[in-house]
Amino acid sequence: MDKVPSSSQQIAEYAMALDLCSELTLVLDEREVLHRILDIFIALYAPQQIVFWIMEKGSVTTILTHPVSGVTPPQQPDPGRALPETHPTGFRLRIPYKDETIGIIEVGGIAFPDHRERYLSLALDIAGVCGLAVSNARTHSRLEVALSDLMKEYNRSSRLSEELRVVNEELEIRVRERTAELETAMAQLKEEVRQRTADEEVIRSQLDEKTLLLREVHHRVKNNFQLISSMLSIQARKVTDPTLQRVFSDSKNRIRTMAGIHEKLLMAQDLSRIDLNSTVRQIPSNLLSLYRIPPGSVSISMDISSVMVDINTAIPIALILNELVSNSLRHAFPEGRQGEIVLGIRDEQDGLLIRYADNGIGLPQGYDWENADTTGFILVNSLVQQLQGSIGREPGEGTRFLIRLQKAAGESGTLRGTYNQVPE
Repeated sequence: MDKVPSSSQQIAEYAMALDLCSELTLVLDEREVLHRILDIFIALYAPQQIVFWIMEKGSVTTILTHPVSGVTPPQQPDPGRALPETHPTGFRLRIPYKDETIGIIEVGGIAFPDHRERYLSLALDIAGVCGLAVSNARTHSRLEVALSDLMKEYNRSSRLSEELRVVNEELEIRVRERTAELETAMAQLKEEVRQRTADEEVIRSQLDEKTLLLREVHHRVKNNFQLISSMLSIQARKVTDPTLQRVFSDSKNRIRTMAGIHEKLLMAQDLSRIDLNSTVRQIPSNLLSLYRIPPGSVSISMDISSVMVDINTAIPIALILNELVSNSLRHAFPEGRQGEIVLGIRDEQDGLLIRYADNGIGLPQGYDWENADTTGFILVNSLVQQLQGSIGREPGEGTRFLIRLQKAAGESGTLRGTYNQVPE
């Protein structure tokens, strides 16, 4: 019959268990902790065999046995099975930590199997310490991994910081260099702006001076035209031949037309551009006064676009219209006949379209106006050719002409001519 352990023996067992467990809590390696747990159960119970199922998150990860070889582990226990429990030669219990099962240990073939209940009680008392030790070891392992990751991250951050520092230093150097370049460029730009401003002031001053001189030239040209007109008037008084008087009168009228254009330039802000509308409109009224046409006997209708031209175009156009209107007033309405003159100027994409018409008696039958020997038509044809234009008669009552003037190449809104090339 088995000997019953005395109370002193129980105290010794608890003392030994306490001593073994106190050393267990100092171990931080999980594998070593597990083997020490196995050694504690061997030391306390001297069993013939032990099977230790180590679990994590409800699944068995490792199985330790005593002895190491020659033991066939029983079927894996059901984690949901109620423990602890005893069997004829030993017991089975959980190694817990809080609500988690760290492992299941089964002890078999213990000494004094009749006292397995007391042995189980002792095992239950140390199971919590064993579970705490395993949990501490696992926590320590996770902390080591986390620390290793932190060290790696720290090292990586240190490298990045160093790289960033180098990049910042390089960037600062580049910024200083670029700033210096920009300051130099800005200083050069300011100097260039100052120089250009000074040059513009000089050019503006010279332009104002030249504009003033050009206005003076136009003023003197206008005065010279008026002087020539006065001289022709004086000379005409000494002539009794009607033909010569008409020649003098036509010449004075042409000179007055050219003088009027120079007068327009004197009043214009831009000396390079003349408003053709305002220039042409004064021609018929001047001629009606010159030829003493009774008021209301000849009406003038004008439809003229606002077109800007230079002086070398304005003077030829004005002279052409001066000749056509003069011809109508002298010949188209004999014996006080009522009449009408229609003048239209339209700005088209490729040039000017000039329509002139009167409802008079028309040109004489068979009259070759293109090869005429009269000064008026010679002047009209020459001026149209000079402006690189074309002139043609249109069918209808009276006398009708259609004149087309082309714009110069590269010009989008002005026409150019050279009236000083008109043959004498």
